[in-house]
Formats: sequence, C-alpha cells, structure tokens
Amino acid sequence: MTIQIEKENDENLYISFNYDVERVRRIKSIKGSYWDSKKKVWGIPYNKKTLLEFLYLFSDEEIVAQDALDCFMLMK
Repeated sequence: MTIQIEKENDENLYISFNYDVERVRRIKSIKGSYWDSKKKVWGIPYNKKTLLEFLYLFSDEEIVAQDALDCFMLMK
C-alpha cells in the first residue's frame, strides 16, 4: 500500500495512508506531526530535517508525491 505525500503550503505537508498501527507509530514519532481530523490526513512540518526524517522512517514503503515537492528543500 502506498503512502501519499502532498504539499499543503510552504510550511506543512499532508501524508495519507491506509491505517496501520506501525505507520501511525512512525509518523507520531516525527516532531510536529499532527492528525487533521477534517481532512483525514497526517501533517508534518515542511522543512529539510523533517522531510529527511520522514523519508528515512518510511524508506521501506512506496511513497507517491501528489504534487511536485520543491527540490531545493533537499538541497538547503
């Protein structure tokens, strides 16, 4: 099952996936993560450190970017 990542704005990313206890545990471990109950997605801060942590924690998963993420975020 894929994990979808979408840029909400310049400060946050939305993460969506089918419910799985292990996935929830991982995303909760990311500082600043939160559950948006209206949109039914997880949010994480959009910065280099958090994005790299997310990619590391979910490196064994298929991740699909809905929108093009700013490539420069990985370079800063």
